[in-house]
Amino acid sequence: RRAARALPDRSRGVWPGSMPSPLNRVPLPALRAVEAVARTGSLRAAAAELGVTPGAVSQQVIRAERVLGRALFERTPAG
Repeated sequence: RRAARALPDRSRGVWPGSMPSPLNRVPLPALRAVEAVARTGSLRAAAAELGVTPGAVSQQVIRAERVLGRALFERTPAG
């Protein structure tokens, strides 16, 4: 007889022997904000595109950085 094999737990998106991606833990609004800032090059332009304030975009970027554990953008005095 063959031993029964354990099946992957697909409900959590985790396969045996694999680590879940940190990107799975970043909230979608934070990912959208990061993408918009990266593409447009500024918080103000990203905010206008997303229909929110620059402060809201900044908070979402900070949230993504905290989850990932690293800075995603270089901050300069010029913005």
